[in-house]
Amino acid sequence: MWTRFWTRLRQIQSNVYLPTARTTLLVVALGAFVATVISLLVAAYFQLQSWHSAPAAIMPPSYVRQSPKIALGLVAARLTGPNDIRFVSYSGLITSPLDKDQVLGQFEADAVNGLPAPPNDFSLLGGTDVEFFTPVRGSTGPTLRNPLAHYPHLLGDPQATFRYGLAASEALNDLVRKTVASGKTQTRSFSVRVIAFDKLGNKSAPQDVSFTLQFGPEPPKVEKAAGITPAIPAAQPAEPPVQQTPLTILAHEIALISDPKRGPTFFKIFRQAVDVPRTCGVNPDNAAFITDYRKAFEFVKQSLTQDNVSTGFLPSVCAAWRAGVAAEDQAEASANEARMQALAAAGEAEVRANLKNAGARVERNFALTVVLGAIGVLLLISLPLALLLLENHSSALRAIAERLEADHALDHPREEIST
Repeated sequence: MWTRFWTRLRQIQSNVYLPTARTTLLVVALGAFVATVISLLVAAYFQLQSWHSAPAAIMPPSYVRQSPKIALGLVAARLTGPNDIRFVSYSGLITSPLDKDQVLGQFEADAVNGLPAPPNDFSLLGGTDVEFFTPVRGSTGPTLRNPLAHYPHLLGDPQATFRYGLAASEALNDLVRKTVASGKTQTRSFSVRVIAFDKLGNKSAPQDVSFTLQFGPEPPKVEKAAGITPAIPAAQPAEPPVQQTPLTILAHEIALISDPKRGPTFFKIFRQAVDVPRTCGVNPDNAAFITDYRKAFEFVKQSLTQDNVSTGFLPSVCAAWRAGVAAEDQAEASANEARMQALAAAGEAEVRANLKNAGARVERNFALTVVLGAIGVLLLISLPLALLLLENHSSALRAIAERLEADHALDHPREEIST
């Protein structure tokens, strides 16, 4: 009975349980293999996605200012002494020897830091024609012994500060006497060496200053005719000898509009026109400013009169320049804002690309985890599957052996009985 039971149980195991187990394990192994292959492909795809980079942003070029607001030359100039020393002569035709109180003119200079009050502004060092002159210290107010003692009306301000000047020496008076005696008018150039100081104590290099004086006999008087006395033009102050630059040429043209006769107003407007760059806070050597200054003058030239040059045109130049600087600042700010917006857009694109790369790496890692799990399943079921395959092979061998034994028993029944 037990023999039949175990035989039946062995048949059920061989015919039902073992084939079912083998089939199940084979299906699971095949699924794990397919899952491994698919997961590897998915991991490769997300690995490629993790290399995504942000598109190259087109950045606006950095803004380049057309005209610098801060003039480096002006900063450096504050550490240097005055320059362009000149002698402003206010004497016309000299027809007789001059006494010690008749001053020929005064010295002027350009100083970024400003000139100090006399007598600390200039010093006479010598020069080729120094023996013809006597230095006169400046003073305040229309007093004698100052460079403009006999011409106080030229400044129009009785409280003005007058600079270091020159008066005639006996040598110059001798030259005047000889020239007057000859009956001819002579124009002679003189040169003296001068040094200037500014308010900070910076001194200039010694400079030879040249100027001209005219002396000779008085012009003949015009006889009266028909009861009319022709007006004799008064001798006008000589123009200050200045270096011819685009700025001084322009200032000369502006001053001529204000005073075509080149009187006191001419010199006043000339100085104001030359000082416009400094008033605007610009280096006088700024070619861009001088060019715009010239353009503004040519634009309104037909509208300029003797009355509106000083009160209207010259102040408006600085106002227009400052407006131009403000416009330049606004253009620079707009360009910088556009550049910052482009930078922000590029940063956002880079952040999005980084987030996309991070998401792709997460998906890749998940796919690799699936691959490892599938490989683990394959390793886990490989041993039972191998044992089942061996059991199947053993069962096949056992069945063959039993069949051979049965066939042998049928062929030799008597030998088995006797035995």
